[in-house]
Amino acid sequence: MSRLLRANFTRLWRNRLFWIAIVIVLATAVAAVFNQAQYTYVPDGLLFSGINIISVIAAVFVSIFTGTEYSDGTMRNKLAVGHSRVAVYFANLIVCVAAALIMHIALIAVVVCLGVPVIGTFTLDAGLAAKLFIYSILVVTVYAAIFVLCSMLITSKAAGAITVIFLTYAMIGGAIVLFRILEAPEYSEAYVLDEESGTEYAVGGRPNPRYLTGAKRKAAEWVLDLLPAGEAMRIQLADQADPPDQIPLWAVSVTAVTVIAGVTVFRKKDLK
Repeated sequence: MSRLLRANFTRLWRNRLFWIAIVIVLATAVAAVFNQAQYTYVPDGLLFSGINIISVIAAVFVSIFTGTEYSDGTMRNKLAVGHSRVAVYFANLIVCVAAALIMHIALIAVVVCLGVPVIGTFTLDAGLAAKLFIYSILVVTVYAAIFVLCSMLITSKAAGAITVIFLTYAMIGGAIVLFRILEAPEYSEAYVLDEESGTEYAVGGRPNPRYLTGAKRKAAEWVLDLLPAGEAMRIQLADQADPPDQIPLWAVSVTAVTVIAGVTVFRKKDLK
């Protein structure tokens, strides 16, 4: 296992795509800071806003980094010299999680270092910021685990990359739709036009037919919390009155299930 990890990390540090991804992350963070400076004097909103951006960049990197092992025969060679499939899977998982976390931390570092002089001082409570940082690490880990699962089970590098990227956008899009549905008001305001004065005034709320209740609402909330993109949105929108304390349970559970499923299937996969 240690030999696999050393080889994987050596390959990571020498991987051109990894450093290109880092440059893209840094450039994205710099652009976001200067863009945000036009609208606010507080950089808090940028601190954890890049999780889903990191997911897209990491999806491309992980799928190609892992898929290359199939295309150049490295995967078969690792198994041929006696490494177990479990060790191979975990070695790839660890290095891909590390790569995704490096991207994530690099983005936060730019926001912290550049955000204060360009935008202003952070107002987020230090304890809450630390909690959300830990939560964000767990969510990025979930993303990486899902990407490794797909990339390790799909032997074609091109097919793996397409699958992972499509899945990433599907998770983000699904989370956005669910969030908007759940944020819909229970009552919609009704207005009446006063023809004499030409002004409108509210006459009371009407029930919103799109407002989810009961089991449907619980199911929608459950799916949103299950998606790493939904967890990322809750972190981004969290405030001191409503920290997303359910995130660690969901993130650890999804990561565990993903890893167990990946290892189980990979152990039985025909690599010929």
